[in-house]
Amino acid sequence: MEVIIEDQRVTVQGPLLEQPITPFGAIFGSGEQQRSDLSLARHKAFENFGGGMGVERIVDLMGQEDRFNDQAGVNTLKGNELLLETEKQTAVVLAAGVTPTDISMEYKDAYLVVGSDDKVYRYASGAFTAVDTPPEPPTDMIIFEQAGVEYAVVAYSDGTDSAMMYSTDGITFTDVAHRGTFLATFDNKLIVYDDTTGNNYIRSTASITSPSWTNVVTNTQGTARGMTIFRDQEGQPSIWYATALGLFQIDYANTRSHYVYDYSSTPYDNNGKHLIEYNGVLHFPMGQELLAISPQGAVISVGPDKDDGVTNPDHGNRITNITTLQNFLVICNTNGTDKSAIMINPGSGWHVQASGNGGGDFLLHETSSGSRPRLWFANGSAAVKYQEFNDQSERRLPFTGQTFESSGTLTTPWVTLGFPEFPKTIFSVALSGRDFSDEEYVKVEYQTDYIDESDQDWKILSRTAGEATRHEMLFGGGAGKEATAIRLRITLNRGSTKSNTPIVDAIVLKYLPQPEDRLSWILTIPLYRDALVGKNASQTIAWLRALKATSRQRNVKFTPGPSKSEDGEFYVQLTSGPIISRTESAGTANITLAVPI
Repeated sequence: MEVIIEDQRVTVQGPLLEQPITPFGAIFGSGEQQRSDLSLARHKAFENFGGGMGVERIVDLMGQEDRFNDQAGVNTLKGNELLLETEKQTAVVLAAGVTPTDISMEYKDAYLVVGSDDKVYRYASGAFTAVDTPPEPPTDMIIFEQAGVEYAVVAYSDGTDSAMMYSTDGITFTDVAHRGTFLATFDNKLIVYDDTTGNNYIRSTASITSPSWTNVVTNTQGTARGMTIFRDQEGQPSIWYATALGLFQIDYANTRSHYVYDYSSTPYDNNGKHLIEYNGVLHFPMGQELLAISPQGAVISVGPDKDDGVTNPDHGNRITNITTLQNFLVICNTNGTDKSAIMINPGSGWHVQASGNGGGDFLLHETSSGSRPRLWFANGSAAVKYQEFNDQSERRLPFTGQTFESSGTLTTPWVTLGFPEFPKTIFSVALSGRDFSDEEYVKVEYQTDYIDESDQDWKILSRTAGEATRHEMLFGGGAGKEATAIRLRITLNRGSTKSNTPIVDAIVLKYLPQPEDRLSWILTIPLYRDALVGKNASQTIAWLRALKATSRQRNVKFTPGPSKSEDGEFYVQLTSGPIISRTESAGTANITLAVPI
């Protein structure tokens, strides 16, 4: 029979062998066996969540293995375990119709909070009590130690009345004849930022009860946003302050300040608020970003807006408050109107700690008094809430007898399982964990191929049942599901016993890539039968070797028959040959042609 190669008609001997070939080569390895060594089905495991949220799509099987897309109501801080979040406890309301602001402080085993009515409230013995009504809205609180006595100092922003006051018990306050906006302690002195009308001074005094004010520096660079103590380039404590235009450091000895970071080109209203040190660098918000600055002035972005950012609109888009919690950095992220979330970072990535309605500048503070440390926050209501935290571990583990939320979800990134260009047959989700029961169970849902991402489009795969620790949830009852990309939503539920939670150790997708097979042909070309018209054996061999050289540079045209219109035309590579076999009276050349893609 005849075939056509590069428009040259070629006679082949015997049958033309056509066969499909897989695009995958053989896999070889050494060492201990891994999931990749298992036969047939391949595996994608989610068994570490410590890298945090903010990844919407994963293409590379070896990248971002500890990341997820979003979460709500689940604890991912332990990394290798997924469990329900610690239950949010509701303290009592400040007062009827009064909501908490973002100003608070722990003082003498009690908790001081400023309400929206400008009153200072004290939480002790399970209740809030109004302890003072300042003349103007409070702007800052601090503890200042003088001669061995700890004073609670409250500052006010403006007005004609005395705009500072202090207390030695958190109950009774005394006015101070000086205005202030932000407070700090430095060199055994109380530092006050005063930006009331006509004044932009940073002043100091060694005594709060009998103050004698000294002007440290005059600010002419915009409205004040915050003040704190951080290190200078030599590692010594220094006063830093933020305005609407930028971040400044004070040369205290020479009573002058200098620019450290200019953000005047991005005039967000939260720039520079809530300055705080964490892991040796100074953190402050700028719009949707959280910036970290070293004493030398190097600035990097470290907030939840990195990577794919905060994909859930319920979790906000700008930072309004920052605090620290043992080994963690904690922020309040809000959209400014009706949605917010508390996010926590142990140093490896961001995790949603709590979310709720309301989008203002919310209270966010840690207290350590009592047997169990608490993170306090408000979520748009008059009631202040808190969560208890175990301070004995870098990874927050539940206390014995701790209670949990009733349900929570984690959404994985979209995964293409290493091959975004062709479909996969997805066989199952294998889920392993502990403390499962008919009441404490895990539900698995899925979406495929980037469909509309609304909640209505999630399809239920299955749920755990009984006390078994391993569950294989089959797609199509075992038939499988064809998809190019897939993501999962894992929902944990508990029953009526609040101290119970299911624990998930691993979520494993089992699948098989399904690329189209490539075609290949094995040709036996006779050398002494005028296989190429007008060419002898030597000329035929030379032509085949030239064809091999051509296929190293480009694909060659091939028709597995005498007619292009009937047999089709393919672009192929000469993958093998020519292999020459000679006898005294005859000879053949064997070649293999294959479609490369």
